[in-house]
Amino acid sequence: MSIARASAPSYGGASAGVGQSALLGLALALSLGAVFSAQLLTGFGLVTGDRLDGLIQVSILEHWFNVLRGNAAWDTTNYFYPYRGTLAYNDGYFLYGLAYSGLRALRLDPFAAAETVNVLLRVLGFATAFRFADRVLRLPFPWAVLGAALFTLNVGAYQQSAHAQILSVALAPGAALLAVRAMRALEAGTARTAFGWGAALALLASAWLMTAFYMAWLLGFYAAALLGAVLLMRPEVRRRLAAVLRREWLAVSAVALVFAVALVPFLSLYLPKASESGMHSFAALRPYLPSPGDTVRVGPGNLLFGWSDRFFAPAGATTSAERIVGWPPVHLACFLLAAWSGRRRRAMRPVLLATGVVYALTLRIGGVSGWWLVYQAVPGGKAIRVVARAWIMLAAGPVLCVVLLWLRDLSGRKPVAAAVLAALLVAEQLSSGPDVARLDRLGELQQLGAVLPPPARCRAFTALSARSDDPEGSTTLQTMSANANAMLVAEVANLPTINGISSFNPPDWNAADPSSPSYLGRMDAYAQAHRVDGLCGLDLRTRRWHEDLSRYEPVRLVPTGGLLSLRPDEAGNRLVQTGWYAPETWGRWGEPRATLRFLPQGGEGPLRLTAWALASPPPPAQAQRVAVIANGSLAATWTLSATPAEYQVLLPPPDASRDPVEVAFVAQDPARPQGKDGAVDSRALGLGLIAVRLDWP
Repeated sequence: MSIARASAPSYGGASAGVGQSALLGLALALSLGAVFSAQLLTGFGLVTGDRLDGLIQVSILEHWFNVLRGNAAWDTTNYFYPYRGTLAYNDGYFLYGLAYSGLRALRLDPFAAAETVNVLLRVLGFATAFRFADRVLRLPFPWAVLGAALFTLNVGAYQQSAHAQILSVALAPGAALLAVRAMRALEAGTARTAFGWGAALALLASAWLMTAFYMAWLLGFYAAALLGAVLLMRPEVRRRLAAVLRREWLAVSAVALVFAVALVPFLSLYLPKASESGMHSFAALRPYLPSPGDTVRVGPGNLLFGWSDRFFAPAGATTSAERIVGWPPVHLACFLLAAWSGRRRRAMRPVLLATGVVYALTLRIGGVSGWWLVYQAVPGGKAIRVVARAWIMLAAGPVLCVVLLWLRDLSGRKPVAAAVLAALLVAEQLSSGPDVARLDRLGELQQLGAVLPPPARCRAFTALSARSDDPEGSTTLQTMSANANAMLVAEVANLPTINGISSFNPPDWNAADPSSPSYLGRMDAYAQAHRVDGLCGLDLRTRRWHEDLSRYEPVRLVPTGGLLSLRPDEAGNRLVQTGWYAPETWGRWGEPRATLRFLPQGGEGPLRLTAWALASPPPPAQAQRVAVIANGSLAATWTLSATPAEYQVLLPPPDASRDPVEVAFVAQDPARPQGKDGAVDSRALGLGLIAVRLDWP
């Protein structure tokens, strides 16, 4: 496509460059401020991601820090021990890891370093998008700046930025620049220059694949579609390309050889795991195929169109948020107008055709999608699960280019209309929302610091539970939380863990549902099957290490603020530890000494325990005294009768904030009660507990 360069505004002499640089810097600062608004408002107390995917990302980045310090093999992480090549179970984050390692070497904490990598990616994307708009699209300075800002603000990339691999879309303008420069050098007959640019592109592409397969593969898929459209619709280009290839076959072959060699680490790592896992089934990716309605879905936090999300978000659809990758309405309208006005331009037709084909293939209408053809026929297609992410690549690439060229032309005829549209294009990209930056950096550092260092005799470990601030009601969240936290601890402590969770897991992975009674037995069986020696346990609830797993007693997490009954199958029975008889229809009798052991959810400091209780005083006494011993100290003495009543005690805080609370009820002068028929109960009864309630005062 050949576009004549419009005249750029002049600021007069040497000040022109200074003025443009200042405007470019201001646009970058404002774009970054919009994208990282939540982080800035909290002083980077909150950072991109969440406690699941965010921790997994930081774990992989920390793996590269270990690699560069000589503490780990490049292809094997400290999780999924003792399997090898475990980096291949997820995106490799190679380029991210290099930058992250440098930041960690400068003493940044893991979460600050990871967020700084995200910032650097945005800066790189802005700079290369501006360069592409300036040097390839030949846009005047203001429109090139607009293009860089819109690329950085891209609402789809923003909404999905909790998945850090999506941000690698920032590499796309640079890859496109290298490709254009290589082609221009080939046409000019400068083989060495062409080889230099082509080899740089080959190295970038291979490193990108090792970093974030999704976006690299999707860009390659679109590039193949565009090449096919050019060859089909532009016979003169086809003839020119054939002539160039015949003339410069040596340079092209050399670039292909560089790419083939550079791909060896990626292929050697991922192909065996792809064969092992079988990759994704089509049924698994079906929910992530976007529907026509998703085309304009920009999320509930969008500044101008967030109100519309309720029309596109079906209740209870857990995969729905992954499909918030649509085009804002003004952006889409400008693209459609640009496509209509440019349909007769020969240079524009292949771009429009390739964009339309890729968009149509991703759609799911009813139960039918053209992506099934891609899934079956295109290498790597089975590794793509969230197909909707292809729209991010389209929006940030060809769609944005078409819109910018159309606005450039419109500004010559209707400058006011073009300026208004430009302002609307920026405004409708702006979004906010808690789902983007949900990772509490300081809280996570505190959690991490509380469990490090591990005991010296531990050679590997398993997570024994999820954290105390993870809800027990969700098996999925408990599973992901326990494994993600174990991954992070393993990488930061450089201590292997048999836990882990990823896009794909080892064939005998069995680390689901840590709250299940069978969990510890399953992990022990796994360790024995793989001959893992020196296995310790990490209880993420209490933040305590356990060197002898045979003596480990799980601590139950209990909610505060609600009534916990001790009738059969009721929640209060989760608190009991030793010295209790079987539950009855009214509650539960204790032995002369009966204990509760639990970890209250949330809060710190003293805890108020309210008990609805009774006793069975020995005749002729009408009451019985029960000592309440909390964490080894006498906290209260209750006088109970045979009539149920309410009793309270303030429990002193344990020695450490995450130690479990232990309460013992010790009955004085227990007796064996006599029934109405004269029969003597063989049990020695202490306190009878009907229900309890826990509150933070």
